[in-house]
Amino acid sequence: MRIVMVSPYFYPVIGGIETYVLELSRELISRGHEVFVFTSNKTMNGEYNVFPSYEEKEGIKIFRFRVCPFTRGVEFWFRFVEKLLEVKPDIVHGHKIGFSISDICAYVCKTKKIPSVATTHGVPYISSVHKEPFLRDVYLKTIPKRTVKLFNRIIALSVIELPWLHKSGFPPEKIHIIPGGVSRLIFEEKINPEEFKEKYGIESEMILYLGRIAMKKGINHLICAAPLLLKESPNLKIVIAGPDCGMLWELKKLAHKLRVERNIIFTGPLSEREKYAAIAASDMLILPSSFEAQGLVLLEAQALGTPVIATRQGGVPYFIKDGVNGILIEYGRPDQIAEASKRILKDESLARRLGETGRKLAEEYTWDKIAEKILPIYEEAYTYKE
Repeated sequence: MRIVMVSPYFYPVIGGIETYVLELSRELISRGHEVFVFTSNKTMNGEYNVFPSYEEKEGIKIFRFRVCPFTRGVEFWFRFVEKLLEVKPDIVHGHKIGFSISDICAYVCKTKKIPSVATTHGVPYISSVHKEPFLRDVYLKTIPKRTVKLFNRIIALSVIELPWLHKSGFPPEKIHIIPGGVSRLIFEEKINPEEFKEKYGIESEMILYLGRIAMKKGINHLICAAPLLLKESPNLKIVIAGPDCGMLWELKKLAHKLRVERNIIFTGPLSEREKYAAIAASDMLILPSSFEAQGLVLLEAQALGTPVIATRQGGVPYFIKDGVNGILIEYGRPDQIAEASKRILKDESLARRLGETGRKLAEEYTWDKIAEKILPIYEEAYTYKE
């Protein structure tokens, strides 16, 4: 099959959707399929035209398009439609409902009779605390619910997305629930956690946040929890790893204001190998976001046996069961972050149990198994295209 992935961002931009598209593409190529990725030529920090317009990575043919932005998540890609028709795909797989490129993709595929599938990556309004800017809010309330119906099949990450899809009028029998996965390399490669600790001079207990440095990620609440944690663990290090999406300077100022900057390490983006080493080196991974469709980094941490703490928002509670394979907290509560972290630091048996249970769960979600579930959906969309 000639498969076109359409993703708002892609390698070398780092994030959950980008990891999903990269790992799924790798698996599809290993099975003999031809994979193209169509994406924007920009970073999440607002830099434009910084990457090659075309390149290949591990057999993936990557096309990047110049962008005309209107508001967050609403933009036009120059020559996108022309290139899509030129490639003549057997299937188009759109990623992220709630970005205008998904709307355009759905419309073009419908009018040109190209079989199409979309993975939601979190439908609008499944978080009780996440807020959107005015113009984006107007867009989310009016457009995606109309265009989502144009796709032939939908892949939802969890059942929390079903009410929105049903309300939008998408046929229930054409919805498949398939979570994102985790790389087999985590289980197969030898990962040395000491490499990471040596590089950053860490000799103490370590808490890790791994992801984009963005407002919705709630990293400020983690930093606000630091004074509470340092009272009992003065040498504790909190590592904040990931690309800056406009919040880094504010977080550094907050750390200075709270006088905890010596205990907080900002690493910037990490390579795939460094990422796994950082997770393995950590006593726990914390994801304090206002919204996550799934939180692939939680699954990656579980695969390495690292305990996780996450907010009870979006799709997270469908993957993390409180006290079983992680600890759930309320969003915006530094006191709960501190309390949950102390529990793991003080109770070795709890930390070990959470890590072992999480690893067993992660083994069921490797990308080869996810690809095996997605390929029949491609075939279904291709065979029964309207």
